[in-house]
Amino acid sequence: MKKIIFAFFILIIKSSFALTFSEEWSSQYTLNLKVQCNLNEDQLCNEICDGKSVLSLNNSGYSCLIPQTICRDCIGTSLRVSDIFENMGTKYKNNGSEVHYYTFIDFIKSRKFTTFSSQSVFNHVESYDAEILQQKFRSLCPINTKNRPLVFFSLLEKSNRLDQVVYVTCDTKIFEMTIEDLLEGSL
Repeated sequence: MKKIIFAFFILIIKSSFALTFSEEWSSQYTLNLKVQCNLNEDQLCNEICDGKSVLSLNNSGYSCLIPQTICRDCIGTSLRVSDIFENMGTKYKNNGSEVHYYTFIDFIKSRKFTTFSSQSVFNHVESYDAEILQQKFRSLCPINTKNRPLVFFSLLEKSNRLDQVVYVTCDTKIFEMTIEDLLEGSL
């Protein structure tokens, strides 16, 4: 009985959060993760924002900007970054496992990540925010997703090179990502 009550409690907590994430460049040319939280999520927002969340002008919620580390592979025409934009949605996929916010918060607090979207300035494969690129990123999320999906990669500790694809945000849900070997099915 205790397990059922605990599971129900976790389900209520999990479904009550409504954080959204987007990329934003500052006037000092730094890439930031913008976190937006509902009014009733001030504690969660303060936790992910290290106590630096700000109430919006219209009092609709809280937000903050978390500086991202620019990966060493991202500047220029790296083959790895080209592969990411060419194969998003085919090789780089949502594995369907939803992630709890606190797992994601721990990842964000590490500050060893970078993000990619159809509006990423690191894209040298397609036109900025091209329809085909939007489709590739949207294919990672459920059909009814409204906000632009954001894909998170971890960075190697010392070199700031791209490491693994980790998560994708789909509106208020966060899913684990995986890399599929495209050659596997053709052998």
